[in-house]
Amino acid sequence: MEWISIRNQSAGVTEYQLMDANSTIAILKYNIHQQTIRLQAENNRAVFFIEKAGGLFNKTIINNEYGLPIGKISVDKKTSRLESLELEGRKFYYSFQNDPFAELILYKSKSVAPVARCGIKAGTDNLPIVFNKSNHEEFIPVLLGLCWYSFFISEPIRPVLAHQY
Repeated sequence: MEWISIRNQSAGVTEYQLMDANSTIAILKYNIHQQTIRLQAENNRAVFFIEKAGGLFNKTIINNEYGLPIGKISVDKKTSRLESLELEGRKFYYSFQNDPFAELILYKSKSVAPVARCGIKAGTDNLPIVFNKSNHEEFIPVLLGLCWYSFFISEPIRPVLAHQY
């Protein structure tokens, strides 16, 4: 699987497609001005609002479409340990790697093998992306999108994060 940045629909809005075997399995639209992430996969849709929180640990709060907090992403820029993401009471871990290409890796716990891996490309020109602790915030939408798809859409039990239409 890989996220591909398709285009900026308008100033501040970027669209990503989650591709698997040359077919689109999910679409993500990120509005940097409104700090919204809109996701669509199969007949499921979700809207998330993200907000930054300060402190020693750089934390991002995830709110649902009603403004209620449903999760958080914690990053410690001083260590190289796995970072964590909490969503709907479930805790996941993630890491980025750059060799041989930019890849996002999700884990259900710190001591198990990855449950999802996803490459990231910059779009039609396929410019290389390099992850580091200082720029990880620009990839929060694809992290949240991969987690939403992997753990809430592709699993048979669909919790409240997946609204069917």
